[in-house]
Amino acid sequence: MQLSMIALPGLLGCAGIAFLISVFFPSRLALRVSLLASSATLVFLLCYVWFFRDGLGPDATTSRGLEAARGIAPEAGFLVLCWLLVNGSTYLAYRANRVGL
Repeated sequence: MQLSMIALPGLLGCAGIAFLISVFFPSRLALRVSLLASSATLVFLLCYVWFFRDGLGPDATTSRGLEAARGIAPEAGFLVLCWLLVNGSTYLAYRANRVGL
């Protein structure tokens, strides 16, 4: 977990750079790289939310499957909304470039 926490700022930075490149220089490759980087960041963040929701120490709880999904649903909803906004805006920039707007 510690190594993934060290890697998280780099992953966020990579997703941010990919987003900026895909908005200012829209291409199919930039769209795919942005989608890949933002999806990897989403998965990492969902794992962190789940890890910290279950807690640490003697009062930690263990959850799996639907129980875990219900437990992180409010935070996951916000993260998925942000993911949709990022990828939707990159797709709109790509489509606007292809149409010639």
